[in-house]
Amino acid sequence: MLGNIKFIGELGKLEMLHEGILHKCIQQLLEKKKNTPVRDMAEDMECLCKIISTVGPRLDTPKAKAWIDQYFSRIKYYANNEDLPSRIRFMLQDVIELRNNEWKPRRVATENGPKTINAIRQEAANGGRGGKMFPSQNHMNGMGPQWKGG
Repeated sequence: MLGNIKFIGELGKLEMLHEGILHKCIQQLLEKKKNTPVRDMAEDMECLCKIISTVGPRLDTPKAKAWIDQYFSRIKYYANNEDLPSRIRFMLQDVIELRNNEWKPRRVATENGPKTINAIRQEAANGGRGGKMFPSQNHMNGMGPQWKGG
């Protein structure tokens, strides 16, 4: 089911699906089924997080504010529900945080991603980390290498 939701979300993001269809999907995922314990809704909540994080910026408009506010009041309820697995509760909290940050992710992977080998070489050529954590070549009274820095 998660794969289908990802697909629907991507179609929605590309504006290939009408907003009404996206709202209907979100409503179906938020709906509590009769005689279904909350802990059994974990898959639905994971799908909900995925679709909202994908199409949230498109749907969170003044025109749909009332719907989105209802979704998020329900999401906050589930995020505080101890019956759901903590992994799902943290996903819900991440979606709440994403909306509060105007749909900007906390970290952008390209900014904080791994360094290229050229960047590491350039840093080493410029003195590395300022000498910290590397033993000096000077030995004090035969006691072995002394560490620079703190």
